[in-house]
Amino acid sequence: MQEEVDAAVATVVSSDDALAAQLAAGDAAAFATLYQRYFQAVYDFVQRTVRDPVLAEDVVQTSFLKAHQALLA
Repeated sequence: MQEEVDAAVATVVSSDDALAAQLAAGDAAAFATLYQRYFQAVYDFVQRTVRDPVLAEDVVQTSFLKAHQALLA
């Protein structure tokens, strides 16, 4: 069972790496996939931390924007 979990995690990580490489090459759809994959988890974490839904949205938006810029650099 643990081996299956490890294999699944490795697939997601390599998939994320591939998406990051695609984004660096100019593929906007790759960023959209990463955004859809991680938005809810990041938002939930930030919202629990700041306890303000509007502020959480701003923090998440800024975080994804900075990640996007870093991946393009």
